[in-house]
Amino acid sequence: MDGGGYSGLGSEYGYANDGNGFDPYFTQYYEADIIGQQYTFTYFYGNGDNYSGYGFAPLGTYTVGQLPDYYDNETGTQKGYYVINSVEDGATGTKDYVQVTSYTDADTGFGETTSIYSGSGYYGLGSEYGYAFNANPWTGDTYFSRYNEADLPAALKVQVTAIFM
Repeated sequence: MDGGGYSGLGSEYGYANDGNGFDPYFTQYYEADIIGQQYTFTYFYGNGDNYSGYGFAPLGTYTVGQLPDYYDNETGTQKGYYVINSVEDGATGTKDYVQVTSYTDADTGFGETTSIYSGSGYYGLGSEYGYAFNANPWTGDTYFSRYNEADLPAALKVQVTAIFM
């Protein structure tokens, strides 16, 4: 363990070492849970769009399968939901950290992208958000969260005009 503080009680911070090379940060506000579970997940908006990623949680938080809760989102009458794809107990990571690794935009016909900017959250499932990109960054509606879906252009349209003299 490596930690300290210079302004009395409540100023301490540091890193908890578990021998596996991962050093979770702790302060008087954030605990360092060095043994927990890593899980992979997919969030479905209900219109064909979805995103996938991974996260860390205390042991016993998740099991494989669909979570029972449904969430409102900007698609209107459709409800979003999470599916836990895999769980690995004994993982080390920052409690409640979530990272999105891919986004599939089905309603525009774009398909899947792994070009994700940010895509993280620090308060468990539902806190993740970011930007999904195609080959032409910042085109379309790139922002996504549990509520907001991204809309990426399906194809870059090019018009060629030939002038003959």
